[in-house]
Amino acid sequence: MQVQQTPPSDATGRRGRHPILAVGTALIVLSALLFAYVFVVVPSKPSGRLLLAPMIGQIEPCVRQTALPPEHVIDPAFVACASDAGSAASVIDHTLSLLGPRISTNGRYELGYTLNVPLLKYLVLQDGQWALDQAAIDRTVRTIAQSDKRLVLYLFSNHFSAFAPIEPVLAADPSNIAQSSRGSIALGKHYGMDVYPWSIARTDNSLTKSRMKVIQAFMDAICAQPVSTRDHLAAITLLGEVHHMFPDFEAGMGFEGKYLVSDYSPASVTGFRAFLKSKFRDVSALNLALEGAPYASFEEVVPPSKDIRQETLKHFWEHIDSYAGGSFPVEGWLAPNPRLTGWVKIYLNGVPIARVKAGLGRQDVRDHLPQIGTADVGWRYDLDFHALPPGIYQVSASAEAKSGFPVLLGTKSISLIDKKQSTPPVLPIAGLPQQVLPKGELASFDHPRSEAFYFYNPLAALWHKYRAQQVVDYVQFMEQPLKNSCLGDVPRYIHQLFPYPNPSWDENKYAVDASLLDPGGLHLGVSLYGEATYGQSFFGWKQSKRPGIYGVTEFHPLRGMGSMELSDVFNRHRDNGAQFLSFFLEGRGPVNRPYAVTGPTVPFLGESNTQNGSDRLYRSVQQLMLLP
Repeated sequence: MQVQQTPPSDATGRRGRHPILAVGTALIVLSALLFAYVFVVVPSKPSGRLLLAPMIGQIEPCVRQTALPPEHVIDPAFVACASDAGSAASVIDHTLSLLGPRISTNGRYELGYTLNVPLLKYLVLQDGQWALDQAAIDRTVRTIAQSDKRLVLYLFSNHFSAFAPIEPVLAADPSNIAQSSRGSIALGKHYGMDVYPWSIARTDNSLTKSRMKVIQAFMDAICAQPVSTRDHLAAITLLGEVHHMFPDFEAGMGFEGKYLVSDYSPASVTGFRAFLKSKFRDVSALNLALEGAPYASFEEVVPPSKDIRQETLKHFWEHIDSYAGGSFPVEGWLAPNPRLTGWVKIYLNGVPIARVKAGLGRQDVRDHLPQIGTADVGWRYDLDFHALPPGIYQVSASAEAKSGFPVLLGTKSISLIDKKQSTPPVLPIAGLPQQVLPKGELASFDHPRSEAFYFYNPLAALWHKYRAQQVVDYVQFMEQPLKNSCLGDVPRYIHQLFPYPNPSWDENKYAVDASLLDPGGLHLGVSLYGEATYGQSFFGWKQSKRPGIYGVTEFHPLRGMGSMELSDVFNRHRDNGAQFLSFFLEGRGPVNRPYAVTGPTVPFLGESNTQNGSDRLYRSVQQLMLLP
C-alpha cells in the first residue's frame, strides 16, 4: 500500500448503494449481458485480451470453513461455499457475474480473478508441531477446479501480517528478522496492520522453509488435478512486495532522520564481501575504485553504517545516509494553473540540467489543500552528483509559463564535500529567471534543503547494488520449485511495489530497482497507485527501462473514473504489454448486501464503497464490459 503522510511544504513520509437504475435501463443491460453470454465464444486461451483479475474479498470462510458472519448466513453463495465439498467458487462466480459477461462485448477484456493464497496461514499447530492445513489447501485448490474462470494465483507472503498464528512464533527467531546497523528491527505498523520486518538475507531460516513448505504443498495439490483444471491458471505471482525493511515503516519512507536500513546480519555482511570479491577479484582493485580505501583484505570490509554528520568514523568509507550513493532529489509540487504549462525546469548554478512534468502523486498536498482537486501535482528530478567536483552549488527550479517567461520557484544553496571534508569552493553562477511566483499561487520547492551538504561514498553505492541483488536472489530462490514442477509453463511474475512515482520516497531504502529491471526468469509485476495507474510515470519508466509483457498486480487509481476514461487506461496498459490487471473487489452473493467499509484506506471496488471513488470505478467496470 502506498500512501504519503506529510505536510505539503515538507514531504518526507511514505501510502450508500448507488441509485437504482430505471427499469428500462436495467432491461437493456440485462439483454446485453445475455447476448454476451450466449453469443460470445470463450476460448481456452485469450488472444490479445487484457485479463481483469480482481482480488475478491470476503472469501475467507469459504477457504477455511470458518463460521459465516451474520450478514452471509442467508446468502446462498456463501452457504454453498461453507459446505463440506464447497469452495470459494460460488462467491467468486457470482461476484464476477455482477460485473458483467466473461468476455467484454468488444472482445478486449476477459473477467477472471486473483486467488490470494497467504502462505503462512496454511500452517496450523497440531500436537506441538506446525503442520499443513490440508483441508484449507484442498478447498483452495477446489476453488480453482470448481470455477471455470481463469485466474492469477497469488502466492502471498510479505511483511504485511496475514494474521497467521505462526507469525509471532517465526518473529521470535532472530534469523527471520531483518537487522539494521543497530540490531533487529522491531515490529511495525501500517494503518493499524502489523508489519513484520522479515529478512531476505537468508534462505535457510525457518521463515523461508515455512513459506516453501506451503508452496510445495500447493504444487503437489494442483499438479494432481487434471490438465483442464491446471489450464485455469493464467499466471502465478510470487510473495508480493519483497524488499528491504527499515525502522518506523509507516513514517520512515522518506529522506529525513537517522538512516537505518537492512540488512546488517552476519549472513548479509559475509554476502557483501563475496559480492565485492566477485566484482573486483583483488582488494587492491576495490581500494582503487573507492579512491584510496584502506582495506588489506575483503574480510576487513564492513557495510557503511554511520552518518558522518553525527557519528565518529574510523574512516570515510563507513559513511552512509540517503544521499551517500551519489544522488539527491530535487522535488516539490505545482498546482494546476492556467498561466503555467505544468513543466518545471531544474538548474544547477544557473545552467538548465533537466525538465520534469508536475504530475506525480502527492496525496498529502491534496489532503491539506483539497481545493486543488487533484493529487497529481508532484515533481522530482534525481540530481546525480557523484562525478561533480566539490563546491558550493545553487540548485534552482522554475515553472514554465505559457507567456514564455519562466517563473522562479526558488533557489537552494547546497555543498558537495570531499572525503577529507575540505572547505568547498564557491562556484560561479549563471543568470536565472527573475520573475517570481505571485503570492497566492500554489506551489512548493521542498528539496533539497537550503545549506544542505552531501558526501559521495562509492562503497555506499556498491552496498545499495548488493542489497538490490539480495531482493532478486530471494525471489528467484522461491521461484525454483515452481519452475521445475508441472506448473513450469505457467507464466510467473514478481508482485513488486513501484516506488518512483512517489516523490518523497527514498527508493534506496527498499532496494527494489534490480527486481523491477531483471528478476531472472520472472516477468514484471507491479502494484500501481494513484497517478502511476493512469499517468505517464509508469509508462515512461517502462518504455525506457523494461519493455515487454507485464502484469498489474494491484491497480488502485485512488480516484473515480468514468467508463470511457477507465477504458482508455485499460487499453493503454493492454497496448503496452499488460497481460492481466488486478484490483480489490468485494465478494458478493445473490443477497447482495451492502459492503461494510472496514478502514479509511480500503480500496475495494464496490457499489457502496465511496472511498477513493471506488463505487464509481465499480460502475465504470460494469459499463466498459458492455461497450461495443
